[in-house]
Amino acid sequence: MAAALYRYCSSFLGFAEASGWVTASLLPRKGLRTIAPAVAPRQRVVSDAELVAIWNASAELELKPRVFTRLLVLMAAREMQVADIAAGEVDLDLAQWIIPAPRTKHKKAALTLPLSQLALTELTAVWPAMTVPSPFKLLRIRGFSKLKAKLDEASGVRDWRFHDLRRSARSAMTRLGVPREHAELAIGHISHQSALERVYDRHDYSGEIRIASLTWQAHVERLVTEGTVGKVIALG
Repeated sequence: MAAALYRYCSSFLGFAEASGWVTASLLPRKGLRTIAPAVAPRQRVVSDAELVAIWNASAELELKPRVFTRLLVLMAAREMQVADIAAGEVDLDLAQWIIPAPRTKHKKAALTLPLSQLALTELTAVWPAMTVPSPFKLLRIRGFSKLKAKLDEASGVRDWRFHDLRRSARSAMTRLGVPREHAELAIGHISHQSALERVYDRHDYSGEIRIASLTWQAHVERLVTEGTVGKVIALG
């Protein structure tokens, strides 16, 4: 948190200096290294058994938190993308979720993800009975830490974060034979592409993204329908 706060402040003060609001940045030029060094990237991957335990534990939650948790698992999306999923982003007939560009990390283009039958079942459970405006949020989930604590208690899984589910899905896609670049695009990453590639390769990869995402969703469905895993006993 300290490292992130320092970077935000440094960026703002750099902009302020360039705009003439201040005569010099108020932070030391190389202060990040000593004042708030970046933490090592997380490497936690949730195992298949743990994933089933988390899925089963979500059944003990209220409806919207349950759907939120299960969509996080299935769609490999970010917490706020799922928490603020809107009616206008979902096409139940075409079985797809279009995350608009402003809600993607790179904010360059919308991301269209397919919805498996399992995902459709969860979304249908919270679908409004009457016509609502497109911006209407289906879940509007907040209080992630309290929700996470409930899942920890019910599942027995420890030392994980919601964002780890994305890493777990991405790692599993490779294990399931999804090509690297297709798996990256399926979770909304474009950093694997060079600037030159993004200029010259104008293929939208929609078909490849669809296959990659459905491959992961089918894997989850096999796990949760065939798995008999209950609580995971923490080691150590």
